[in-house]
Amino acid sequence: MPKVKTFLYAVRMLIPNQDPQPIKVGFSSRPDKRRLAYNSGPYPCEWMGVWPGTLQDELDFHCQFYKLNEGMTGEWFLPNQEFIDVVNQKISRYRGYIERAAKRSAEFDKVRKQREAEQEIRDRDAHAMIVEILDDRYRERDDAIDRVLGLRSVESYMNESKPN
Repeated sequence: MPKVKTFLYAVRMLIPNQDPQPIKVGFSSRPDKRRLAYNSGPYPCEWMGVWPGTLQDELDFHCQFYKLNEGMTGEWFLPNQEFIDVVNQKISRYRGYIERAAKRSAEFDKVRKQREAEQEIRDRDAHAMIVEILDDRYRERDDAIDRVLGLRSVESYMNESKPN
């Protein structure tokens, strides 16, 4: 299979008690990354698949099924059986790519989550270090004020009251 640089993809929005479920057909040069953008809306989405295509192919597809876009926003369609058959036919030829993209996407997610966890630890450690530095500086400042005012620190009182 020749190396393709751009793709069309299909995503189904899973809205309870709605039939048919809306399907988006979009364009991307990185469908594996584009896939991560879904499931951030009010309803979960099912990634149906990808197939090679250009912006012109996307426009042609949208024009072919424009009547199914009525009442929808953007690139979303309320599909009929012909729409679903065309999408499934295009996807079925590239199912292996889908599986590899899904695996790559899962690996990317794992690495991203690991990096976020590591950054959180670094942030927590940095916060603790800043708090420690500030505590030391405030203690030094308080001791300096006490010396200027001729006051004794609580620690010196405590040391005096300890039996020898």
